[in-house]
Amino acid sequence: MYKTLSAPLVVQIEIESACQNSCIHCYNFWRQDSINNSDKSRLSVKEIKTIIHKLAKAKVFEIVFTGGEPLLNKSSLFYGMELAQKLGIGVSLNSNLISLTKKDVIFLEELGVDSVLTSIMGPSADIHDSIASRNGSFNDTLRGIKHLKEKGFAPVVNIVISKKNKDYVKDTINFLASLGIKHITSTRAGCPGNCSDFSEMSLSFKEFQKYLDDLYVAGQEAGVSVGVLESYPYCGMKYLLRYQQFLNRRCSAGITTITVGSNGSVRPCSHLDIQYGNLLKEDLDKIWSRMKKWRDGSMIPLECKNCKLFYFCGSGCRMEAKMRGGALNAMDPYSCPDDIDIVLQQFYKLPKKENKIISSFSLSKKIRWRKEKFGSAVFLAHNFKVFLNKKATDFLNKLDSEKNYTIEEIIKWGDYSSKELQVFLSKLADKKIILERPRKTMGGEEK
Repeated sequence: MYKTLSAPLVVQIEIESACQNSCIHCYNFWRQDSINNSDKSRLSVKEIKTIIHKLAKAKVFEIVFTGGEPLLNKSSLFYGMELAQKLGIGVSLNSNLISLTKKDVIFLEELGVDSVLTSIMGPSADIHDSIASRNGSFNDTLRGIKHLKEKGFAPVVNIVISKKNKDYVKDTINFLASLGIKHITSTRAGCPGNCSDFSEMSLSFKEFQKYLDDLYVAGQEAGVSVGVLESYPYCGMKYLLRYQQFLNRRCSAGITTITVGSNGSVRPCSHLDIQYGNLLKEDLDKIWSRMKKWRDGSMIPLECKNCKLFYFCGSGCRMEAKMRGGALNAMDPYSCPDDIDIVLQQFYKLPKKENKIISSFSLSKKIRWRKEKFGSAVFLAHNFKVFLNKKATDFLNKLDSEKNYTIEEIIKWGDYSSKELQVFLSKLADKKIILERPRKTMGGEEK
């Protein structure tokens, strides 16, 4: 059903379970339950060292340090970030920024961390603080954003939308744009795995569709980049031509990603309440093998498997399916099979990228790849780009990022036809895996 990888590509590490906020939509739902306060935990420096060495051994590409609130455990966080970088793993930070100091920003800058995600839940302190369940949270996060921007960071701000703030999507985006935030993402609030009733928070189907439209319109009017961080079923989105920037998100739980909890336990998804092992006690390969059902199609509803859009859509969120449909392989509650024909008509009208004619190119120096049985998985900086088969992987392996290549040189290798090579190079260039270079004339001029 999915490509079986030797290990996940991206790992989220919840380095600390505690948080200054108690957001009413948070998937760490137990933090609001005084009965379970004893479950709070954090990873020590020794434990984070053990975990990161195991991830490096498995050739994981990226670690997202999160929580709880990771900045409440700065010693383990900063040690872990530095160690991961030394071992060739990219790092990013998800934080409410409340505890972020100017000194912390300097450390992040020196380490080369350039990806920071935070959350704002409304355009004012009243709205944000009521959702965060903490007075002052809004202004504290804004202070952290200011510290980052003063050092040239461009933080991404995420807006979690529920019934509590669904009417403020446009106002929140306009507010963030006024702060100079250029990249805004959003997610709809999802029911946590140990929450029995989320009806006061979950968007209805009509509210979900209005949320998407508000998100799209606000981004267009404010002139900022707006996207989503979760997988939504295409049939529920309906207007694919309108929402093109919200496409190409698929559930990656247990397929390309996992989450390591603050006690070392491993879950396919941060929202999921099912553990498959503990990375402080076992190696990653054993835990990864237990997640096979997430990759063999067992979690996909039959209706989605038979849908022509499945390969592109991925059937939405499995956790929402479990909590609101009764099973991990139930339909995503925001699916709308009755709209499949309408969606298909639009899908076929989506613009197709034309193949470029590449005459001279070089391999990006930001590329990272890992060999797999089927070929390889390729990353560029913090982002997964593409799976390559063995022939394409062999081609990439022959390239030197310090050299420029011409199409004539490559054809002389004798492994590729001119037409085949142009199509392949065009796709690599589109993903910025190779960089198109101007050719020089005999006089040394570029053309």
